[in-house]
Amino acid sequence: MNVQIQIEPRLKEQYIVIHTNALNAEIEQLIDSLSSSDAPLAAMREDRIVLLRPEELYMVRIEDGAVFSIRKKKN
Repeated sequence: MNVQIQIEPRLKEQYIVIHTNALNAEIEQLIDSLSSSDAPLAAMREDRIVLLRPEELYMVRIEDGAVFSIRKKKN
């Protein structure tokens, strides 16, 4: 998934537009994360932005300016 962010100071309210060729599980998960009252945390994994839900996190470690997260094991 490619992500593009445009900062527009003139905007009064934030909005998101998703361009896709089909509604799939990845897009549905993104919509769920953005619609949740628990705001997701944006993190970088290699060259990609990933969204982490706070309830999925077990630990966050900051070391020499780098942030590492450890997710809870899924049952």
